[in-house]
Amino acid sequence: MKRRTLLKKTIFELLPGLHTQLDEFLNFETNLFYDERADAALHKLTDANIVIEEVADKWAGVYTQEHGAYTKPNSITNEDLFAEVYHNLIHSPALDTLLNLEHTYAVTVGDVIRERDKALSALEDR
Repeated sequence: MKRRTLLKKTIFELLPGLHTQLDEFLNFETNLFYDERADAALHKLTDANIVIEEVADKWAGVYTQEHGAYTKPNSITNEDLFAEVYHNLIHSPALDTLLNLEHTYAVTVGDVIRERDKALSALEDR
């Protein structure tokens, strides 16, 4: 019976400090591994002749490509185009001139329509 209970116990129950020692060992070795990799990366940067602009351009291209893979394509609708043109028109310095021209055009078109109506009614009266 004693042997059975002994077999059911885990190794951590048999050796009480093993779990703590394993945690400490794993943390130490993990930190050592990351430190070695960081040192190797730093040595590569300091020893190699790297042009920063090339690296920045490469990273920008990769980032744009990766970002573009997860976004939907931007298609400009007619409403968006109209809103942008209208915004530019309203905030342009030529707005007063355009409004004056539009008013002059509206008055002229109104005069032409009145003349047409008079001519039509004169033809109907004959």
